Amino acid sequence: GGNLYLKSAIPSLEIIGPKYEEIPGLTKAVEDGETFTFESLKFTSPCHTSGHVAYFVEEVDHEGKQPGVPFSGDTLFVGGCGGFWYTQSNYRFLARIDEESRGEKYEEIISLRSRIRPTVPSTIDSEMRFNLFMRCHDLKLQSIFGTSTAVDTMRQLRELKNQF
Repeated sequence: GGNLYLKSAIPSLEIIGPKYEEIPGLTKAVEDGETFTFESLKFTSPCHTSGHVAYFVEEVDHEGKQPGVPFSGDTLFVGGCGGFWYTQSNYRFLARIDEESRGEKYEEIISLRSRIRPTVPSTIDSEMRFNLFMRCHDLKLQSIFGTSTAVDTMRQLRELKNQF
């Protein structure tokens, strides 16, 4: 934290953060799904843990929206999303949902762990290939869940992980 220091240096500074945590100097509390604007930027706070927010920033101008930029904090984990679980547990969960494409990665992680080798860090490329939370737009995954949108798929996947 440096919020209080920044606030003392810039008294008009707006400090935005999660509604469900005590953040020193917080002036605007936001929660999951809330949208707000800051000058010419639009922010949303999508899927994450109950006490944390991630921001998706879109530049809004008179010519239309530009591609957005995510500020996810600690949203993405190796094989997971939105929680501090371990890699092996994450891939055991993912392999139960899609054994065909996730089972090999799960076996690799078991092998690494049995040799007391680290399973982290990962790469964005690997997460895009193996982490189902990064593949909610995939029609095969949507078919598994009986959904038709990435948002509905993420919601169901996250709920299953919460119960795992």
